[in-house]
Amino acid sequence: MDLKELAFGFVDHAARIGTPQRLLDEILQVGRAFEIEGVFITGVPEPGGVLEPCILLSGWSEEWTARYCSENYVHLDPCAAQLRRSTEPFLWSEACDRRLEPHEARVMGEAREFGLEFGLCVPVYGPHGEKGCVSFSTRRQTFSMQERAALHMIAVYAHRAMERLRPSTARPRLTAREIECLRWASLGKTSWETGLILNIQKKTVDEYIESAALKMNCANRSHAVAQAVRYGLIA
Repeated sequence: MDLKELAFGFVDHAARIGTPQRLLDEILQVGRAFEIEGVFITGVPEPGGVLEPCILLSGWSEEWTARYCSENYVHLDPCAAQLRRSTEPFLWSEACDRRLEPHEARVMGEAREFGLEFGLCVPVYGPHGEKGCVSFSTRRQTFSMQERAALHMIAVYAHRAMERLRPSTARPRLTAREIECLRWASLGKTSWETGLILNIQKKTVDEYIESAALKMNCANRSHAVAQAVRYGLIA
């Protein structure tokens, strides 16, 4: 089976997969053609945010995932930094093709202790512009352009499938003012207009919405409104 058939075959199967474990098994089975050994599917937290609530599926060591989250390595990892600047798949080594800062070298060194030395990171985007990632680990040091394209397609549909499969999470705790500002934003009001309605400054409205977005790990105002609707915080 050629790479195109392999990728399209996965796309066809992904829509019918019913559990996260089954999805992981399918990814690893397809990944054999690329010598893929593990996969990590996640959203990307806002600056200062934490990774753990964003994780959708981890096919890596539980010990490494726990350490990565507890040490907040998402803000130290050179691959995570490259992810925020990239729209195309990139090798982990391409994120490290410069003199690394000591904290960056430490993250990559610890990853190698868990067998995570080489891999490919694929940026993906949600319906509201929020950024996510599918990171494939492998012992191969490079992939052809055709292989990258096939893995890009597999990653996009794997991330989409996991978004569909993930269990609903507890509603975030927003303040009454944060919910009020989001409700007016959902009605198309600007921060200035909302400020007039609530008799507060535009800057304060922005701060409430930014705070709500951070609590819900949202990328922007429209994403925060959509998440608030999904959680039933606003109608």
